[in-house]
Amino acid sequence: MRSVQSNSLALRIYFDKALPNTVKKFSILANMTRAGQNIVIEGNRFAHTRMRGILFQGRNALITGNTTYNSAGSGIVIESSLDDWFEGNFPRNIRIVSNRSINDASSEQARDRHFSSIMVEMRTSNTYRHLQNFKIGDSIEISGNLIKTPYHDRNIDLIGLGSSRRVNNNKIEN
Repeated sequence: MRSVQSNSLALRIYFDKALPNTVKKFSILANMTRAGQNIVIEGNRFAHTRMRGILFQGRNALITGNTTYNSAGSGIVIESSLDDWFEGNFPRNIRIVSNRSINDASSEQARDRHFSSIMVEMRTSNTYRHLQNFKIGDSIEISGNLIKTPYHDRNIDLIGLGSSRRVNNNKIEN
């Protein structure tokens, strides 16, 4: 990279060499080694939110000891949103342990869209499948969480994850 110019609306990056032919105008470029990593979210209360209690899109994270209560959508969401919102990272190496999700994903909107109390969703289009160095949704642990919900089908959803995941010792109360 040769230089960067920015204003309140845009960031313009000038490169030393030409980019590969596969990078077209308006492509999404991201420095995955610097985006949202080494995060601890601990001991917080998220209540009565209009959508999600916690939305996380980074890498190398510990989410522990938090309470989400009465979120209209999911209490905890880990996802990649490059396709829909052009944001986020490819989450991996995330531990979701010893949290409490109480009456989350209970709104009409959540029921229609099939949200759950804890949701990890790594669906991406084929556009990003060539990024082999970034294992999408790899190394996810969900353990020791308490989920209180009146809905039997709104517990934990895992969609499109990599092979390394552990889900154990979670307590579900209806």
